[in-house]
Amino acid sequence: MLKLPFLIGLVIAIVANLIGFLLNDYNITLKITGFVVGGSFIISGILNGTFISGDRYKANLIGETKDDRDKKMKIIKYVLFISIPNIIIFIIIFALKIKKYVYI
Repeated sequence: MLKLPFLIGLVIAIVANLIGFLLNDYNITLKITGFVVGGSFIISGILNGTFISGDRYKANLIGETKDDRDKKMKIIKYVLFISIPNIIIFIIIFALKIKKYVYI
């Protein structure tokens, strides 16, 4: 069920890593994966109602049906599963870049 979004995220992460490798600039990889992760968190936060007040959230909850909530949660899951491989690649490359500049 959630294999397709994970595979899409994996393809995005691999392509970003490949672009960074071919151009010998992993800052591009960090930017691509960072935008995907940030965008997915913002989209899922907007759909989830994270950025609104409690009164507004309660009013929205009363006004929507169970089917609408289920569709919204399905989209949120898809978007977050797209971001998982990109988070992993971002953390690995960021840690390697930091390790390269830190002399202990």
